[in-house]
Amino acid sequence: MNKLILTLLLFCCCKVSANLMITPTRVAFEERQRIERVTIINNGDVTKSYRLEFQEKLALKEGGYANFAEQKMNPMAASHFIRISPRQVTLGPGERQVIKLAVRRKANMEQGEYRSHLLFRELPNNKGKLQEGINIDVLMSYSIPVMLRVGDANPQVQLEDVIVSNAKNGRQAITVLLNRTGKYSSFGELSAYWQGKNDVKPVRIGVLNKFAVYPELNQRSVEFSIDPAIKLGPSGKVLIKYVGDEEYTDRTFVDDSVSL
Repeated sequence: MNKLILTLLLFCCCKVSANLMITPTRVAFEERQRIERVTIINNGDVTKSYRLEFQEKLALKEGGYANFAEQKMNPMAASHFIRISPRQVTLGPGERQVIKLAVRRKANMEQGEYRSHLLFRELPNNKGKLQEGINIDVLMSYSIPVMLRVGDANPQVQLEDVIVSNAKNGRQAITVLLNRTGKYSSFGELSAYWQGKNDVKPVRIGVLNKFAVYPELNQRSVEFSIDPAIKLGPSGKVLIKYVGDEEYTDRTFVDDSVSL
């Protein structure tokens, strides 16, 4: 009789998975904030246990993250200054737990944005009886970014270019290139619009919610696949809007266009 354990890691971009709800899906400590709380709910029909810990990750230009080769290599890790309580939870079906994150800032911290990723690592349940043959336990883990800001966050984002291409499925696609400067990340909704030469109003051709550009990136690229009913060119323009959300509500990072 054998038992295999498969661990999958998800970097949450939504609040709900098959078994676990996490809210909020990102945490940002501003200058005077000391306490934040994250609520997790077991949406499944079996009891689950999770261990909470920090991981250090680098944002990638095309999206997603890569692990630091060594966790201690992150010079702007927030994990050194944040305490997690509790660090392990067991939730029955429908049960919830509030996780407390408490900041302990040091004097004379360098200005900028510190970030680590809070990992909810599912633990194996050995209480169940194994059936004959091979049993596979799929262990799901979930990660959300936690940011600690020192100083006034004022990220600057500019539109670098919009590149039109044909995607592998034959549909047109656009790649949006954004440049970021400053010591802080941006966050909000990124939208793309097309307005042909004879069009009265622009038509939205792509949108990406909860879009962030992190401090380690000078440039971020995003690809939107275009609805086949919409043809870009030969003359017209692509409009890009990047509007802030949450702590950046009412702020516009980008409102620009590129003519084709």
